[in-house]
Amino acid sequence: MEFKKADSCRIQKSASSCLGFFSLSLTKGTDYSVPSVLLYGTHDKVQPYKGVRHLVDALEKHQVDYAYFEAPHSGHGVQNDDKVMQQFMKTVVEYLKTYMPVRS
Repeated sequence: MEFKKADSCRIQKSASSCLGFFSLSLTKGTDYSVPSVLLYGTHDKVQPYKGVRHLVDALEKHQVDYAYFEAPHSGHGVQNDDKVMQQFMKTVVEYLKTYMPVRS
């Protein structure tokens, strides 16, 4: 899996939307942009949804590379969505390979 380089700034259900997650990647930004991987449990009572929307909107506005996942059955701990968590962790590994590669 690679971070997809897309021109669109809209969140769309991925091909595996049956798992209940969304993903989006953007390519633009600046030298000061920090590419990000986000995971949000839709039943989170610690961080309200509008907080994550604010962050996603800012990433889109500034065209920063990111991937966003929603866990539809979890709260702050994201404990009830194993398939989403597995996809999230695979994306984190790809993120690290892409943006923080190990050099010998």
